[in-house]
Amino acid sequence: MLPDTHFHQFILPRLVQGRARLEAMIWRPMPEPLPVMRTQPTQAHRTLAEVAEAEFGPVAEIPLYWGGLFDQCWWRVRIPDGSTGKYLWWRDDGEATVYVDGVPVYGIDPGHLHAPLPAGVTELTIESLCARTGVWVEGGKQGLDASKGSHFQGAFLAERNEDAWHAWHDLDVLMNVMELLEKPEYLNQHGMWGRGGYRPELTEADPLLRRLIHRTNQALDALDAEGVAACRAVTAAIFKDFPAAPDAMKAILTGHAHIDLVWLWPERAGEFKAVHSFANALSMMERYPEVTFGYSQPASYEAVSRKSPALMERVGARIKEGRWEPTGAMYVESDVQLPCGEALVRAFELGQQGFRELQGRDSRCVWLPDVFGYSACMPTIMAGFGVPYFYTTKMHWSGATRFPYSSFRWVGMDGSEAVSHISWHNYNQRVNPRELKNAVFRHRQSHVHDEALFPCGYGDGGGGLNESMCERARRLSNLSSMPRAEWGTIEGYFDRLAELSDALPRWRGEMYLEYHRGVQTTNGPLKAAFRAAERALQVHEAVRCATGGGPIDQQPWKRVCFAQFHDYIPGSSIREVYEEHIPELEGIATDVMSRAQAELEATGSDDPGVSKACVFNPLPMPRREMIDGRLFELPPLTGLAITQAQPVEAEAVQVSGTAMSNGRVDARFTASGEIASLSVDGHAMALTAPGAQVLTFDDVPAIYEAWDVDRYSLSLGEHQTGPAEADVRTEDGVGRVSFTRHLSEIGQITVTYALEPGSAVLGIEIDLELKKTQCLIKLGFPTAYAGREARYGGPYGSVRRPQWSGPLANDAMFENPGSRWACVADDDEREGLMLITEAKYGFGAADGLLHVSLARSAKYTPVNAHGNTTELESGKSGDFCDLGHHHIKLAIGRFSAQAPRAEQPAALADLLYTPCVRYTGQPISAGLLSVDGPESLIPAWAVPEHAGGWTLRMHETLGSRGSLRVQLAEGRGSRGVDLRGEAALDADTDISPYQLRSVNIDAKP
Repeated sequence: MLPDTHFHQFILPRLVQGRARLEAMIWRPMPEPLPVMRTQPTQAHRTLAEVAEAEFGPVAEIPLYWGGLFDQCWWRVRIPDGSTGKYLWWRDDGEATVYVDGVPVYGIDPGHLHAPLPAGVTELTIESLCARTGVWVEGGKQGLDASKGSHFQGAFLAERNEDAWHAWHDLDVLMNVMELLEKPEYLNQHGMWGRGGYRPELTEADPLLRRLIHRTNQALDALDAEGVAACRAVTAAIFKDFPAAPDAMKAILTGHAHIDLVWLWPERAGEFKAVHSFANALSMMERYPEVTFGYSQPASYEAVSRKSPALMERVGARIKEGRWEPTGAMYVESDVQLPCGEALVRAFELGQQGFRELQGRDSRCVWLPDVFGYSACMPTIMAGFGVPYFYTTKMHWSGATRFPYSSFRWVGMDGSEAVSHISWHNYNQRVNPRELKNAVFRHRQSHVHDEALFPCGYGDGGGGLNESMCERARRLSNLSSMPRAEWGTIEGYFDRLAELSDALPRWRGEMYLEYHRGVQTTNGPLKAAFRAAERALQVHEAVRCATGGGPIDQQPWKRVCFAQFHDYIPGSSIREVYEEHIPELEGIATDVMSRAQAELEATGSDDPGVSKACVFNPLPMPRREMIDGRLFELPPLTGLAITQAQPVEAEAVQVSGTAMSNGRVDARFTASGEIASLSVDGHAMALTAPGAQVLTFDDVPAIYEAWDVDRYSLSLGEHQTGPAEADVRTEDGVGRVSFTRHLSEIGQITVTYALEPGSAVLGIEIDLELKKTQCLIKLGFPTAYAGREARYGGPYGSVRRPQWSGPLANDAMFENPGSRWACVADDDEREGLMLITEAKYGFGAADGLLHVSLARSAKYTPVNAHGNTTELESGKSGDFCDLGHHHIKLAIGRFSAQAPRAEQPAALADLLYTPCVRYTGQPISAGLLSVDGPESLIPAWAVPEHAGGWTLRMHETLGSRGSLRVQLAEGRGSRGVDLRGEAALDADTDISPYQLRSVNIDAKP
């Protein structure tokens, strides 16, 4: 017999083979399938209670195919006596949730294949989803095999060899560590672990590598000589003999199941995934007492409560125990650039209400791992709700520059701060040695804080933790060369980090993600429907403030906040999501406006001599409104009898096929319908070429179509200059001139310029028929306003981004989010051009060229983007969004930071597009006379409160400061409050740059 070899490279292939041998020993399925019964698949998902009396028929033929994409099916499985300690092996392509005695206990998916059977169980109920979306499961089969449906091949019992299970995990973790200890030069085409070919000698190696090779080789000797139990004894001893260094970094593990509420699946499937993932989390916590689990999104908790109250009772018990951590602060994991500021506030309000219901207190951490950029107003809103912590991973996705910190203080534009942490890995970690090493190696503030937060568990498609992750965590809790893996809570991690906050760097302003820039534009009809719903809620709440009717029903707000989910409103979900939800949003807008109208009408009387024709201004700003061809001044939050409204004298609009003027705005047009010149109040706009240029681009992103606008696409545009047909008309005092152009295979566009008497802006209405796929349409305005930075609207406030090229980060900002407005100006911002939109969010500016994205016919995210087949789709035509008709409203005008409030872009974004309401009834008022302060301080929203009072929301938008005074009707009192309604600054006090202020106003005496 030869002595042991000292050339360790000869041993490595044996380890690979030994690991495979152990893995093959773990599971032993029973040969006979279990008897199964099932319901017919249905598109509508039913709860277990709803199928209690449903007809379950025997499954006579196996295998079988069942269902259409995202269908639900219920099954019953008989379990024979003597099955304690065994597992269910459910052989079906779809995902499934196992119920025992009416309670979900385990979720089966590509990352969770064997469900443990509780002692004494005699029957299982299975809820199945005809989809397979284990997006990130390594080696797991994804998608469905055929157009026939999910392929069911039977239910079987299986036994687990516990010694093989543990020995395999021991050896797998140790081999993973050895791979990290290798030198790159030791790797050839096949690697040192390959089965054949040359393997380089370990002439230089970490001593730990040599020791681990030697010891694991001894474990396989024991396997060959004495069996699996002996092998397990040797591998277990290795972990005791090689502990972590005393000063090893810590990876704080928190169980995680990032669930996309919609994405490659519709909402009903997202709710299934919530039940499925919650059941898995509880299963892991039961079998691994050290495990903690964190989950955000009260919308998911509500769905689970509806679908399985018994499951939520078990979740509640773990919450009380402190091992299940509800945290996130927001109702869903929202996009934070597309919603308006008040919609973000409501996402926090509803979210914190949900967290209080779950755990008796507010959440202290905003949890947004997967959002496409982070608005500068977020720290401000967080401070208003008393939320001190912020977490994400997404900033490491930037394509041009690296975000410089992992732990830092995020400072809002107003100076509000949040202790923040970015994990430099994704949010679907499997707890393997390489991931843990990356987590601590990329922790840039490790010299300040020796812990890195490590969310682990399969996400996006849900599923969460599995047994192997928990096993690896145990082995990595104290192993040489590795960080110490410790289970902990999210807020506990931040509490320790906050103690060191004085030593952390500061990042002020927005966090711009250099990626996924197309989401500001993708699916224009969706964004228009969403904005219409926001406006309708604004109007209805304003009516309640003026009538003293108290808060409106929360349900419309919940659905609008649900729509903020980061793969919903950005347009990055499958087509079916929008076929379901655009009509829902449109219905919300219609219903809410109808309710507002009815409540205004209810102020009237059956006596025709009492009721009057009135008009209601729902904005907390005075405005001018055209009514029956005449211009009137309307006070804020007031319904006036039209006969009592104050008329405004204004010069009539003059319009022809080449020019239009109202005495303030003078515009002249080219034969192709572009703006040859524009002046406002005698200030000639510094156009360097005709404005309102129609620019078209082939739009075929390299990777993610629905998400991305690529830089090279914007270099290949075409300026559409063909001849136009002009149409001139005047309607109710408003002058209009329309220019229609054919855009060859792209379609047709009509650009209508509209000018009202007394207006300081030129309205632009666009009717676009888009026929070409993978096409981006922009409207461009070349100007000489080439100051260093352009300004873009935010949900609250605004942000400045570079116009000048040069630094890499500047050139990475070629397509920018803007909350419905953007401006280019000289550096002093006394003179510039502003562009305001009704419901457009993608802008750009470079060297004075200001442009807005109108539509992009990107391909819908396909169901098979990460493994699902498209063959099961219903055969509906139209793989591309935005094809067809678009009606788009814009306006341009002179921008000056010194302009009156009513001519500030943030004010115009509401004044131009939030409608007044005509009604027959009585005059009403919320009691607001005026808001005195900087012109850039915009009164944005009126929020009805209980007992007839209301709250005025205001935000400073251009970085100015001054004194604030809210003028109220006699008998009305006011007090400053934060976003929770708790006492804050006095109502009348100084206002500072970018500050968000709330003032609570008493009910009418």
